[in-house]
Amino acid sequence: MRIAMIIPSLSQTGPGIVARDLCVEFVKLGHRCRIFYFDEKYGLDLPCDSQKIGFTGKGIDFKEWDIIHTHGYRPDAYVYRQRNKISKSSCKLVSTLHQPIIVKELHKTYSYPKALIGSVLWHRNLSCHNNIAVLNHEVLQQLPITLREKASIVFNGRSFKRNEIDVEDKNLLTNIASQYKIIGTNSQIIKRKGLEQIIQALAHLPDFAFVAVGDGEEKQNLLRLAKTINVSDRCFFLGYRKNSTDYLQFYDIFLMCTRSEGFPLALIEAAAEGKSCVISNIQILKDIMSDEIVEFYNLDDIQSLVGSIIKASHDKEGKGVKLQEYYKSNLTSEAMAQRYINIYKSNGL
Repeated sequence: MRIAMIIPSLSQTGPGIVARDLCVEFVKLGHRCRIFYFDEKYGLDLPCDSQKIGFTGKGIDFKEWDIIHTHGYRPDAYVYRQRNKISKSSCKLVSTLHQPIIVKELHKTYSYPKALIGSVLWHRNLSCHNNIAVLNHEVLQQLPITLREKASIVFNGRSFKRNEIDVEDKNLLTNIASQYKIIGTNSQIIKRKGLEQIIQALAHLPDFAFVAVGDGEEKQNLLRLAKTINVSDRCFFLGYRKNSTDYLQFYDIFLMCTRSEGFPLALIEAAAEGKSCVISNIQILKDIMSDEIVEFYNLDDIQSLVGSIIKASHDKEGKGVKLQEYYKSNLTSEAMAQRYINIYKSNGL
């Protein structure tokens, strides 16, 4: 098959990582791939050709492709704008929704007017697609019936190999690990990720330190909070690292205290490492994981978070091992790619 991926940019964020990983697997299977993108933000290592495009549609010959696979608002808007040209070709349109697109969820990141307009337009943009992939049952049920009829649940997957990390970071983390148990997260530092909860929990966890790999506009607020409650000496914000997966080896517990999520790639990576995981009990994460393999806590309940961290630090039930087994069966990039191949074939390809 000839498969074109359209993503917002080549930055190392969820949609780009998924598109890249799919192309890695598709190329192995003998398919031809190309990644089209809008913004020149780099970070992804690509297994195939890539091409920058503008919103006018210049640069894509739709007749050249069997599948146009979009990831994100702008790619979905782009193909909607080009729908008349696309209809004259034989290519099929597939979109992956990496997040909920209802107003309530978008408002957790954007202003209410922007969330409202964005939600309305996004639903409209999806009307021209042949298939829609969503990452969990909750997002599926949020779609209007006309879109739900052509949607299916497709879990994300990841496969990776460990690389060396920066020597300075390695020395720092080794030193922290000699004094504390490490609670770690690989995440954008934004409000939606709820990281203030772990800062507050540290006040009740004197034997633990918190390490965050990632960056974002909420970082300074979290640093101020840590200083206010006297835990700043146990909070370490390392900033953006291209190979964030490689930092998991230093974590005793992987933490995800998010308020909203599509399908958490960082959690998949932690599962592959067999880490003891503590995650918020939002419905989206409960659809993906079970309490047999992770520790859930009640969102915004600091005592619940503290209790789950203490329980995970002992992991007497071997949940980390069970989580790793679950990953091998369900969450590899090979398994993800095969699920998408089945969707493509459902269009007669």
